[in-house]
Amino acid sequence: MDGNKGNGLKTMARHFNISIDNTVAIGDERNDIPMFKVAGLSIAMGNAEEEVKMHCDIFKR
Repeated sequence: MDGNKGNGLKTMARHFNISIDNTVAIGDERNDIPMFKVAGLSIAMGNAEEEVKMHCDIFKR
């Protein structure tokens, strides 16, 4: 399945000629997990489910 936020982030980074390591992803839902896995830095909001927080680098309390 190619339709996910992770692939969207990679496409945007390529389009703007930005290294994927220099991207930041912020989210709170399970559909944000693929984006968190590819982003240079991933941040989950405080209201995110525990599963989502397990896949991020930082979570907002």
